[in-house]
Amino acid sequence: MNRTKPRTFTSRTLKRYCRDLAAIEPVFGQIIDRDGYPPMWRRDPSFETLARIILEQQVSLASAQTTFTRLTQQLGSITAKSIQFARDEVLRGCGVSRQKARYLRELAAAVQGKTLVLEELPRMADDEVRESLTAVIGIGHWSASVYLMLALNRTDLFPLGDVALINSMLHEFALQPTSETKRTPPTPLEVAELEARVQRWSPNRTIAAYMLWHAYIQRKGIAVFA
Repeated sequence: MNRTKPRTFTSRTLKRYCRDLAAIEPVFGQIIDRDGYPPMWRRDPSFETLARIILEQQVSLASAQTTFTRLTQQLGSITAKSIQFARDEVLRGCGVSRQKARYLRELAAAVQGKTLVLEELPRMADDEVRESLTAVIGIGHWSASVYLMLALNRTDLFPLGDVALINSMLHEFALQPTSETKRTPPTPLEVAELEARVQRWSPNRTIAAYMLWHAYIQRKGIAVFA
């Protein structure tokens, strides 16, 4: 049976899809006018990228980058084999928490044991990739979505569990007061409203996420490590 080729994007089509979104959602046009187009954030479809995404779970980008840099310097390269043989005290010395050390080892075991074959993921549908990745302890839906977006360049992901993404969406669409001191977590009703709005951006929800991340980064003055 022939597989349908997954829908992806490049640095050239990224801008076109941004304009397509701006045509149906004026806020995206305002982001382009104010902040320009988002960069083509791109990572290799590799073990190292998945390990880095694990390190980025629930911490700032700067903190994750520091840990990632230390780990790379200590191990030489971040591979399933180097993680498998790294001592616990080495991982802790690089700033890897006990829980994330376990997640890295679970990922290494899955790749080494070929229960997760990374080379097969680019040919698989989004849902199949998500199912394969989330079968590994420590990789949830947010991590799977980020891998699909950054490493496989799939066009239609929007991780609503991403705090920066939600905050940017609330700000850009004026869904909460603009004063940061008055901002509160979204209510279930607001989350439902966000989900309904995001659904309208299919099949370019990844590009919408890129634009909202870009707007958030520009507004906050955050350094981004691709």
